[in-house]
This record gives sequence, structure tokens and C-alpha cells, in this order.
Amino acid sequence: MKPISLYLVFAIVMFLLGSTASQAQVTTQNLMWNRFDITTKLPHKLKVSLEVNERYYVTPVAQHQLVLRSNVFYDLKHHWTAFTGYTYFLQSPNDPEATENLIVPEHRLQHGFINHLDYGRIALVQRYQIEERFFRNVENGELAEGHRFVFRFRYRIFVDIKLRDKDKTKAKGDVVLRIGDEIHLAAGQSVKGQPFDQNRVMGFMQYYITNNLSVDVGYINWYQQRNVNQDFFNRHIITTGIQAKLDFSKKRSAPQPEIQP
Repeated sequence: MKPISLYLVFAIVMFLLGSTASQAQVTTQNLMWNRFDITTKLPHKLKVSLEVNERYYVTPVAQHQLVLRSNVFYDLKHHWTAFTGYTYFLQSPNDPEATENLIVPEHRLQHGFINHLDYGRIALVQRYQIEERFFRNVENGELAEGHRFVFRFRYRIFVDIKLRDKDKTKAKGDVVLRIGDEIHLAAGQSVKGQPFDQNRVMGFMQYYITNNLSVDVGYINWYQQRNVNQDFFNRHIITTGIQAKLDFSKKRSAPQPEIQP
């Protein structure tokens, strides 16, 4: 399967945004996302990742979302990786000045494939992801029994550019610029109106402190449809991240027997 063209992705995004923006009422918000994730490499081409992501409004300061995400990855052939995982989501009100502070939990299952192609200092990384989302029901401003189901498809494309490659055999000291876009399309009986859910335009600068520890800072423009049809959020987000890696994939060599004199 060939990678989807950048031109095709941007054409779809511009069409969906353009078809809705003419009649939309847009609410602008400023947020901050702080993320920590750790990835552990295991034998048999497996990897496990755990992530904590704290998201809050800047003006005024108020929590927006808390995300706890886990994934299991399996390396396939020809630059492909399969993954599956679970996410626990806590959603605060979408208005930082809301007088009520109802937090709605979401259970999310995610599955998909990642394609990674290297071209020297430039890499193209694509992710195809589907999600089964279960939102806790809300009645009269309070949590109620049962869940609402939404199915969602996500396509993300990144271009990674190594601005500094200190040592080709080691990551320490590398500086990477990452730019990309991700589109979300929703489906299911509870989805009203058009399938467009949101689009994210992203840019990050990543620095490797050691071979297994890196930090990044970035910006995301998050354009999201609200529950009310034809109304949207336009969110400007500053992000910070810390990534750690552990490697338990190497087999320990068996101890050699001592040679008796």
C-alpha cells in the first residue's frame, strides 16, 4: 500500500474546512498541553508505551482534559508497525469560565498502523488509526448510567527533518523539526451533521538530551466542531513533552562455565 499523497490530505482538509467555515461561528481559545511518555522495547518486536497528558486553558487557567494512554506496538515488515491500546479520558467543560465543573469520563480503544520511511535527514511518518469511544451519559448536568458510542477515524502525517545530526550512530545531541497535519472523521448513530470532527496542524522542535531521553516544545492549531452543528472551536495550543525510552529487547548471554585449572 503506497503512502497517501500530501497533496491529497491537504486537499481533503481544505475542502472540509472551507465547506463549513462560511456559516460557522468560531470560538477561539488558548491552551497548554504538558505530556510525559515512556516507551519500553521488548523482545519479539514488541514495544509498550504509557503516556500522561495534562491539558488546561491559559486564560483563565482551568483544566480542560486529562489523558492517560497506553499502546502495544508490533513491528511488521516493509516499514510498517501495528498497534492497539486503551485510553482513559477525563473531559472538563469546554468553557474555562463555566460555573459548573462536571468532568465526563471516556473509555477509548484505539488500533491502527504506522508507516515510517527514511530519506536521509528527512523521514515521512504516517498513522492510520480507528477509535471506539465510550462517553459516560449526562442527564440534567450530572453523570448518568450507560455510555454513548462514537466511532472515529484519524489520519496523521508528519515530516521529520534532522536539523542537527551530531552522531549518525547515536541520537544524543540531535535536533529534529517535526511538522504535520491530522484529520479526524467521526461516525455512529450519535453523530449528527457532517462527519468532520476536527483538524490539527502541528509543529514541534525536539532535542535529544541522551540517546533515550528527549524533550520537545511545539504548537498545535486545533480546529474542532462543537456539539452544536456549524459551530467550531479554534484552539491555539503550546505543547511541551518529555519522552523516555527503555530497552529490554536484548537477550542476556548465558554465563560461561569456569575453566578449572
